[in-house]
Amino acid sequence: MKNELLITHLSSVLNDDFNLTLQDVEMESNSNEKEIIYGLICLNEDLNFYKTQNNQIISNFKNTLFDSAIITITNQEGVIQEVNSSLSELTGYFKEELIGQPQTIFNSEYHPDSYFYALRKAIKVGKTWRGEICNKKKNGDLFWLNTSIFPMKNSTGEIYELWFVGTDITEKKQIELELYHKNIALKDALEKKELFNKEIHHRVKNNLQLLSSILSIQSKNGKQYSQEELIEGIMTKINSISSLHSLLYHKTEYGVVDLKEYLLGTFSPVVASASEGTALIINGVFFEIGIDSCKYLGLTINELIFNSIKYAWKDQLAIKKEITINYSYDDTYTTLHYSDNGCGCEFIKDSQGLGNLLITTFIEQELEGTYETFNENGFHIKMKFLKQNLASRH
Repeated sequence: MKNELLITHLSSVLNDDFNLTLQDVEMESNSNEKEIIYGLICLNEDLNFYKTQNNQIISNFKNTLFDSAIITITNQEGVIQEVNSSLSELTGYFKEELIGQPQTIFNSEYHPDSYFYALRKAIKVGKTWRGEICNKKKNGDLFWLNTSIFPMKNSTGEIYELWFVGTDITEKKQIELELYHKNIALKDALEKKELFNKEIHHRVKNNLQLLSSILSIQSKNGKQYSQEELIEGIMTKINSISSLHSLLYHKTEYGVVDLKEYLLGTFSPVVASASEGTALIINGVFFEIGIDSCKYLGLTINELIFNSIKYAWKDQLAIKKEITINYSYDDTYTTLHYSDNGCGCEFIKDSQGLGNLLITTFIEQELEGTYETFNENGFHIKMKFLKQNLASRH
């Protein structure tokens, strides 16, 4: 058999158009050529068998994938050739709407261009690419697929199809996103808590120094106090400050407190325990006061209540005892009116009495306010502050 004819027969075998049969073997007289023809026939049958088997394997593989995954098949240029029902159900597109459309119809624009550049670079050289892709449904909702992209090659090694095989991981990604935001919020909360604790520590130290200074003034005041009076005075001052700290610990926003909440929480128990039958009445709307301002205002009211309980009703045993705090504000000023319904007292601004001295110091120096006192069915003191000073000092 001539070489040219042999080459032609081999090419026919490889291109699936070989048509020699066993009868052609019998018709050939040359034994060598008979063997060659017979060998070509056997080779053709073997190749057809393996091709059939290979096609069956690919078909079974394809059917399994179509039943268990979300499938898109495109040509080498990314134009959709086939999709399965799972993809249609997930995206809301009918199969007919997708055939002939570019794969980018699902692009959510979530990923940067560099993400897809790496993808295209891999499949261009025939490598399988695996990763998570955020896609967009027909109605605009986003969904996530854990995706494998398989470049399919023909017998010459050229890519003729791209298989996009994915599983829906949208719920998993949503959980991850929620955990991410919760972790961010927790980290932020911990940082704020750390700053808060440092600030509380700083304020506790400063407030202890303030109490120490008050006691020092008291020791140099010249007036003789009983041990009971000293302890009572110290305890009420500590209470007015510790109550503020307790209120701050339960707040999510640090820096300000509601004045009425502070006054009720701090002084209602004090009045109830120190003077049985005395009513504390507080009238005022919601007003946020800076914590340092609240501290000095609280110490001022503490001194006033201490004086009222001690002196206001000593000669009026039958009267219904009342302490009233009214406060209001406008665009410029905050006013606070403290009164009791006792016998009244002479308040001497420049006296050496510790209570009077502290009240004057707290109102005029620390809070930069003014005040006036008078007696009318009891003792009264009206304080006036710039609203901005009380609201913003912290």
